[in-house]
Amino acid sequence: AEVLRKSEEYFKTLTENVPDLILVLTADGQLRYVSPAFERITGYSLEAEESRNILSLVFPEDEQLATRLFALAASVAGYRGQEEIRFCHKDGAIRHVEVFCTNALDNPSVRGIIVNIRDVSLRKQLQEKQKRLESELQRSSRLASIGQLVAGVGHELNNPLTSIIGFSQLLERQNLPEDARAKIRVISQESKRIADVVQGLMTFARQEGLQKGDVDVNELMDQILKLRSYELNAGNVHAIREFMPDLPRIPGDGVQLQQVFLNLIMNAEQE
Repeated sequence: AEVLRKSEEYFKTLTENVPDLILVLTADGQLRYVSPAFERITGYSLEAEESRNILSLVFPEDEQLATRLFALAASVAGYRGQEEIRFCHKDGAIRHVEVFCTNALDNPSVRGIIVNIRDVSLRKQLQEKQKRLESELQRSSRLASIGQLVAGVGHELNNPLTSIIGFSQLLERQNLPEDARAKIRVISQESKRIADVVQGLMTFARQEGLQKGDVDVNELMDQILKLRSYELNAGNVHAIREFMPDLPRIPGDGVQLQQVFLNLIMNAEQE
């Protein structure tokens, strides 16, 4: 009797100090033992909820998975298996848990199914955070590559654009018929517009640290709208320019501010 008492005390001490929730169930799912971690993991009082069917705490979409795991543990002698499922905590939060089931029905000292439930919510959060960081790193790497490509293409376009603009300005000064001069003006204006867009792309793709200076916000916004002009027109979106003419220049990094304003405009396009 003394040996049995000490053994029971030893078992009780172990289960009370283990952070995992330990259950012992009968083959038909009735709770025979619940460790004190029940309240910490589920939020429900052990005394009030000891008779609760543990499957009722499983997130609805995971009920089938949990039921199958328990069915296997109840029907296959010596079965050991595990699944990751979600629990509905009393406070309404969803907890991610690992559930380990062991068939010990033939063990005379247990005669039940041992269920070990481990809260892995924090680990899941860290894993999700790591995935987001890796995704951001991949995105940054792609953007850096695109930036280098844009910078290279921009330099290649600038040379012929400079020639087109220069020659069109020379032709405008020639004694030509007015209809020809009008067409040359269109060439000059459209070439300048392309040059502005290229310059905006090259500025946006600049891979440098923080460069503070005096920024003209109106001019900056105008450049961004020029960059987005094609997408805006394609999406049948009309941008209304209402700039304050006397807006003072502000200290800041034009490239960083351009990225912020561009993100705001692109978000507004989706509304």
